[in-house]
Amino acid sequence: MKRFVRHTDLLGCALSLFLSATVVAQSSQSSSTGIRTGTTADGRQSVTLTRSVEPSFHIEPIVQRFEARRGAEIPFRFKITSTGKDMNVTVQAVRLRQEESGVILHDLQGGAPDEVDITSSTAFPLAPGESHVIQGTVKVPLAKTNFLSYGILVRDNGVANEFTGDADGQTTTAGVQFVTQYVLRIDIETGIKDLAAMNQLQLTEAHVASELGMPVATVYLDNPTDYAFEFKVRGNIGVAGRRPTAPFWLSMLSRASLEDESERTLIRVMPRSRLKLQAQVDALDLQGDKVFRIAITNGRRELVVQQFSLAAKTASFPALKAKLAHLGDGFSVSPSQIRLGQVAGVDRTAILRFENTGDTMQSARIRLRDLDGNPVTGVRVSSDDFQLKPGRTKSVRLSMRRSDEQTNAVFGVLDIVSESESGQASRRQLPVAMLFGDAPAADLQLGDLQLQQDGSSRYLSMTATNAGEGYLPVDARLTLASAAGWTLEMADGYGVWLKPGETKQLRFIPDRSLDDGQYQVDYMVRSTDDVPPTVRSLIVTLGQPGGDTEPPHTAPATDQTLTSATESPLADAR
Repeated sequence: MKRFVRHTDLLGCALSLFLSATVVAQSSQSSSTGIRTGTTADGRQSVTLTRSVEPSFHIEPIVQRFEARRGAEIPFRFKITSTGKDMNVTVQAVRLRQEESGVILHDLQGGAPDEVDITSSTAFPLAPGESHVIQGTVKVPLAKTNFLSYGILVRDNGVANEFTGDADGQTTTAGVQFVTQYVLRIDIETGIKDLAAMNQLQLTEAHVASELGMPVATVYLDNPTDYAFEFKVRGNIGVAGRRPTAPFWLSMLSRASLEDESERTLIRVMPRSRLKLQAQVDALDLQGDKVFRIAITNGRRELVVQQFSLAAKTASFPALKAKLAHLGDGFSVSPSQIRLGQVAGVDRTAILRFENTGDTMQSARIRLRDLDGNPVTGVRVSSDDFQLKPGRTKSVRLSMRRSDEQTNAVFGVLDIVSESESGQASRRQLPVAMLFGDAPAADLQLGDLQLQQDGSSRYLSMTATNAGEGYLPVDARLTLASAAGWTLEMADGYGVWLKPGETKQLRFIPDRSLDDGQYQVDYMVRSTDDVPPTVRSLIVTLGQPGGDTEPPHTAPATDQTLTSATESPLADAR
């Protein structure tokens, strides 16, 4: 038996740290910190007590992980230490439940698992600074599952303070009980290879939607069994009748921020649970009806496979333009924006990856030119004329030659002319920044934020102009908060390069109607790393006449400039 102890786990504990209690009374007067007064719906006064507290004890570890065969009995130990108060602690084995996000919580309604035996005291006092060891055993059942998980709920029941109100009834008092509890986890890898029970897992829904301009794949997974499982889920989206593009791994929302890919894409599903799995798709052929193939895997084995049809034009993914260029008929190249140089922090070589997911041979001819149309001699292209068979990929290397002749940055295009055996031809020009020397100073000019009217719909926009001499990326994020309490996040630009002298209208299109009323608008526009972002915050009123802070209501209106006399201290941070 092998034992692995982890001291922290994102899914391992539920800890009560904050408390908010509301007391209704006939009269209330208090100015103490953490007390807020108000009026209830029936006209009575209310008092809200809000307080942040520290946990009353610590436990090490939070999660213990073992490797054990079926039928084995595993001893476990957890050490609890008081942080400085008298406590009455209770301990009980609990079954675990799981939310769609992947977060694991305890399930008091499910009863105690028969496999867990707590051999130490299940109720005991703990003095300030005192420690106690919680111990017991877990008997690994004979179930054919590769993963088991059990919970131990440790709870400080606290001491309730008793208060007595004044005789006149004019003073409100409250008794508040603070509770600290941890859900400890015991995870077991059984090493089982026969995973017939995992075949019952169900992939019930799948779709691809645009989130801030990028395609995000979403899959819902149901576990109707009484077993927990550990596995991975691989997705692949291709055009019907063509070879699929590169696969991707989906993850639980609770683990999506983990840096380690093997940990981020590890799926753990509890019995009778439903999970929402997601992944950003960095390569997607936008042409033709698509097939979303999903596989639940254990190592190299595919245990459950499901395919979903996706409509051809269900969403637009403009952020892909900064990553991938489609050359037509299943032919693509990435990246779509190329940067190389002989200055610090920039690679002297760039590698382009061509992929043919179509059904016919593709030919490509590549020429590198500056913005005036002249050939660039300081960069070598490893293969400027080639053919690519269906289902194949090819790497083309752009290498900067060592030379002291060029001292300035050169901006140009990679001119790609492609043609399929069926006779379909296309031409794309990818922007290339060649930094033989320092790039010229960036100059991004932004117009005023405006309200645009398109029929009955409203959206926000502003212009972005590249007034410099080189390419300039633009990435804009805008948050709109209404007085009613809802918030929308929108984006445009997505890091796509503007050519020198080019003007682009950034459009922030909400997915709901903008009614008349007051809104807070916060936006940030980023460009290169050496240029501070432009950040502004505005309070605007739509649809009502007023001064400079309230755009006039005109119908039909083509645009209204949104300005505010009071902007945040971060306004125009450039």
